[in-house]
Amino acid sequence: MTGTARRALHLLDVEYLGLGPKLTSRDLELVLRHYRPMVGWHVGDHLVGAASHFVYRRIAFDCDRDLRLLPAGRGPDAADLRLIDEATHVIDLTRYDRVVVASGDHIFGIVADAAHDLGLEVWAAAYEFNLARSLAAAVDHVVDLTVGHALAA
Repeated sequence: MTGTARRALHLLDVEYLGLGPKLTSRDLELVLRHYRPMVGWHVGDHLVGAASHFVYRRIAFDCDRDLRLLPAGRGPDAADLRLIDEATHVIDLTRYDRVVVASGDHIFGIVADAAHDLGLEVWAAAYEFNLARSLAAAVDHVVDLTVGHALAA
């Protein structure tokens, strides 16, 4: 980006952040309230999340307005695959200075590699107890969301 503005793309695996498929919109609100200051979120950053069809139907219309929540369908890694597809085929990553992967799943190394190829900084925001070593190794910085988090206790 030009000038001094720095914009980040946040890819949110909302079920990972909410510690499972029983996530409610209130849980997600609490998670995002905790998440934003920990990752240096600023006005102008983009939040793109994905959730299984089951969770999406339950929380989509109660989410914060600044979160673009995508239905991911069903099956293993559905939300992960939807976010990876968005980041690598739909979203123009060159519009950002930083990509924050809010998940601990190893599969997001694909996004880290794509972002690094464009010269972007990549962070992982994850729970320390559930962060894949390969993802931690693929990013520039790791934020441990476990610290001070009510849902992670």
